[in-house]
Amino acid sequence: MTGVMHGGRVLGQTSSVKSRSLPSIGPTASPTPRFLIASLALTLTLGATAGLANLLRLAAGGEVPIDHRQMHGHTQILGFATMFLMGVAYHALPRVLGLAGFAPAGARPAFWLMVSGVVLRNLSQPFQFFAFGRAASFVSAGLEVASGLLFARFVFSALSAGQAGKYDRADLLYRFVRAGTMDFLVALAVLAAQGVWFAGNPEAALPVALSEPFSFAAMYGFLLAWIYGFGSRVVATFLGTGPADGRAAGFALHAQAAGVVLGVTSWLPVLPDRAALAMRDAGLALVAVSAVCFLASTGFLWRRPELPALQASGAPHLAIRAAFGFLGLWAVLELSAVVLSRTTSLPAQNLWWSDAARHVFAVGFLTLLIVGMSVRILPVFAGRTLWSPRLALASYALLILGTLMRLLQYPAAFRPVFYEIGSYMGIPVVLGLLLFTLNLVQTLRARPRAMANTLQTVPGLVRRRG
Repeated sequence: MTGVMHGGRVLGQTSSVKSRSLPSIGPTASPTPRFLIASLALTLTLGATAGLANLLRLAAGGEVPIDHRQMHGHTQILGFATMFLMGVAYHALPRVLGLAGFAPAGARPAFWLMVSGVVLRNLSQPFQFFAFGRAASFVSAGLEVASGLLFARFVFSALSAGQAGKYDRADLLYRFVRAGTMDFLVALAVLAAQGVWFAGNPEAALPVALSEPFSFAAMYGFLLAWIYGFGSRVVATFLGTGPADGRAAGFALHAQAAGVVLGVTSWLPVLPDRAALAMRDAGLALVAVSAVCFLASTGFLWRRPELPALQASGAPHLAIRAAFGFLGLWAVLELSAVVLSRTTSLPAQNLWWSDAARHVFAVGFLTLLIVGMSVRILPVFAGRTLWSPRLALASYALLILGTLMRLLQYPAAFRPVFYEIGSYMGIPVVLGLLLFTLNLVQTLRARPRAMANTLQTVPGLVRRRG
C-alpha cells in the first residue's frame, strides 16, 4: 500500500508486489478495494440492475410491488453509495487529517456486517408474511446498524485525533464530516425502528413514515454532507479551483443541517398533516438551498483552474464537474416544485416529478461523482495506471444519458409516451456501471507502478507536518 506523508517523507512504503491478481486485503492492507468491489457487486445485482428490471416491467404495463421498490432504494443507499463512501473514508480520512499510522479499526467487521445486512434485507423483506421472514428482516437491520456504528466510531476517533494537528473544529472538512456522520446516526436510528416494525408486522412494504425519513437522512444528510466536506478540500484540489468561500460554505452547512432536522421530524405521527407538509417542504427547500450555496462557495461549475492541477488519465474532471452540475439541477427542480406547489394549483410535487428529481440526485450526482472520483483517486491509492481512459469516458456518457432520460418524466405528465421512453434509462446506467467495474477491476489487476511519490500526486489528500 501507498505510504503516508510525514514531515515531507513517505513512510510505510511497500517494496514490491509479486502477484498480478487483485490486491490482497489482509489485516494490514487498506480495506478500500474490498468495500468498493462489494458496493459495485451489490448495485449490479440487487441495486441498479433490480431497478432496471422494475422499470422495464413498468414500461411493459406491469406493476412493481412497493417492497421491491424499497429494496432497490435501500440497496442503492446502503449497499452502493454508503459502502463506497465507507471504503474511501477508511483509506482517505486519516490521510486527509494527517494521521500517519492511524489504523481503520473495525473496518473488517463493518464490511461483513453491512454486506450481510443488505443481502439479508433483499432476501427477507418479500417474505414478511412468514415468521422466518420477519425474523430475518429484524436481524438484517441489526447487522446494518452495527456496521454503521462501527464506522461512526472510526470517524469520530479520527476527527478527535486530527484536532491535535493543524485541523480543528472550525475547518470546513471537519464540520461537514462531523455533521454528516451525525445525520448517519439519525438514519441508523430510523433503520433500527424499521427492524422493530418488520419484527412485528406481516406486511412486506414499510410504511412511508419509516422509509422516507431514512432516505432523507442518509441521502440529503449523511452522503451530501460528506461530499460537501471532501469537496471543499479534495475536489477543489483536483480541479485546481482554489479554496471554497468559508462564509457561503458555512451557510450551506447550517441550511443542510436545519433541512435534515425538518425533513426527518416531519414524519412524526403526532404532527397534523398541514404542519407535516410544511416542514417537509421547508426541509427539502433548505437542503436544495444548501446545494446552491455550496456550489457558489466552490465555483465548481464555472471557475477555471487557478492552481496547478495534475492531469489524470480518463478525464475525471469532466465527470466531477458534470456531477455537480446535476446537483445544481436537482436543487433547481426541488426549489421550483416547492414554490409552484405552494403558490399555484399545479401539482408540482407529483410522484412522477419527485421521482425524476430524486434520480437526478442519485444517478446524475451521486453515481456520476462516485465514478469520476474513483477514476481520479483509485489508481493513485493502488499505485496503478487506469486501464482504459476511453472506457471511463464511455461510463460518464452512459450515466449522463440515463439521467437525461429520467428527466422525460416531466413532459410525461402531459404526454405519457415520454414515461415509457424514460423507463429505459436503466439500460445505459447499468451498462455504464458495468464498464466502470470492468475498468476498475482491470486497473487493480495491473502491475503496480513505482510508488515512491504516489501520494505526492494527490496534494489534497496529504497534510504536511513539521
